[in-house]
Amino acid sequence: MESILIVDDDINLCTILSEELKEIGYTTHFVTNADGAFEYLHAGNHVDLVLLDLVMPDKDGFFVLKKINEEELGVKVIVLTAYADVKSAIEAAKLGAADFINKWISWGAGPRESQYLILAAKARSVLDGRFTPNIDDVKKSLIPVLRHRLITSFNAEAEGVTSVDVINQLL
Repeated sequence: MESILIVDDDINLCTILSEELKEIGYTTHFVTNADGAFEYLHAGNHVDLVLLDLVMPDKDGFFVLKKINEEELGVKVIVLTAYADVKSAIEAAKLGAADFINKWISWGAGPRESQYLILAAKARSVLDGRFTPNIDDVKKSLIPVLRHRLITSFNAEAEGVTSVDVINQLL
């Protein structure tokens, strides 16, 4: 089972993300600041993925990204932020956050699409006679929900990469 560490100063968002991810089979833990993230990581806990907010009081998400790289923790990081801009996306990519997405996507899905993805997975599970979705429901819903919400960049078009290819790489 994959383990996800959520690092965000919004406790409500942490709780919702954690509950939704647990419903589809992930092990989750959340902390509300950078120091909490490193306490958890240094305590020997296994983490496959960090969902990281960029804007937090005291130490921001860029600090966390830099430390993860410096300490060579070998964990993947996806940046979540309500304050996205091109400069922040470029800096996050340089620090190792989802580099290929920034290379191939010029405009991507937002928070609303993640809600639609969860709803689609739940609908798929109900149609299959189950009360809760599993990871396969999410995977099967990714392409129908996201393919028309991702706009590929010039680099992607030049390489023949489509939005469906990007989604398949995420899988």
